[in-house]
Amino acid sequence: MNRRRSPTPPRTRPGGGRLSRFLRDETGSATVEFVLWVPLFGFLLALIADCTMVFMANARMWDVARDTTRRMALRIITPEEAEDLVRSRLEADGRTVSVTAEDGNEVVVSIAMPIEEVNVFGPLSGLLPGDLTARVVMLREPI
Repeated sequence: MNRRRSPTPPRTRPGGGRLSRFLRDETGSATVEFVLWVPLFGFLLALIADCTMVFMANARMWDVARDTTRRMALRIITPEEAEDLVRSRLEADGRTVSVTAEDGNEVVVSIAMPIEEVNVFGPLSGLLPGDLTARVVMLREPI
């Protein structure tokens, strides 16, 4: 006589099989690691971009200060024209700049720009408060 056997139920351990199966399952673990690491890499990328912008703005300030001081030392422009020249070359990006140009035996051009106006993403605002400065001094050329 053929008797059909009923399928035997799977053996379960005390405490529930679903929980132990859930704890052993590793699908989705890469997603958790991704979620944990992406904000850190995003912050580092923003920090690198802000540092780059600050260094570029500082180099631009030194270039403009050096060129303006040289023009004043050669008596090509007056201190008032020097301040206007610096503002026209640096404020074109929408940044506020404070400029002082002094005339005498030594020609001095000082430029200051707030770091907050240079940052793109902002991580450096809390780390580096204050202004970027560039100050160039040259002797006036004899006539």
